[in-house]
Amino acid sequence: MSFTLQQKPLMFNSQKKISIANDGGALTNDAGMVLVAEFLKKIHFDQLLNERIYINDGRKFSHHSWLEILKQWLYQLIAGYSRDRDANKVQYDRLFQEALQQENLSSQSMLSTFLHTLTTENVSQLSQVAKDLADLWLDHDNTQHLVLDFDSTACPTYGKQEEAEFIYHYGINGYHPFVTFEGLTGLALDVRHRHGKSYTSTHAEDYLEEMLDRYQQRSSDPLIMVRG
Repeated sequence: MSFTLQQKPLMFNSQKKISIANDGGALTNDAGMVLVAEFLKKIHFDQLLNERIYINDGRKFSHHSWLEILKQWLYQLIAGYSRDRDANKVQYDRLFQEALQQENLSSQSMLSTFLHTLTTENVSQLSQVAKDLADLWLDHDNTQHLVLDFDSTACPTYGKQEEAEFIYHYGINGYHPFVTFEGLTGLALDVRHRHGKSYTSTHAEDYLEEMLDRYQQRSSDPLIMVRG
């Protein structure tokens, strides 16, 4: 069986034709990235990044903008390529080139430079993008009932990362962030960075109040349950 997506054109790839087949030809394990690209196109993800993210760029000669490299990094993470050096493989992958709409992608060295360029402010901007995406779903679903699941979790680090400490409860070196999920859907709502030596409940009350204020403002009569 062989068919093309020309029958239902993809918005992100409107100028080119993509064929999907199971005839054993040129294979890829990452075909689902075209669906990711289509979804992000429909929710105007590029516009959201342009509105929320500003990364200072002092480079004199560059082939890719920081936002283009950011998108490549996100696509790699979604596809399971979590290491910087994975970019050396991905940059020649035709499917990633089509999904990202770029003829040439960034290598490991450029991706590593990008990650080292990010500031604390950029991390906050990225966190706001995540909140905007969660709000987009809640608005789409017209959600009035929320179960806010609060917890802390371990984020392992390697080498001598700033503020990383040994977390006795988990038995690892790393950070000890707060996380919030919507319990009915599993939707990730927020991640709040904390250093590794933070106790589970350190600043939990302030975090809870902030999250409640945020989601109580979404509706005139919200029903919110908290689990922790």
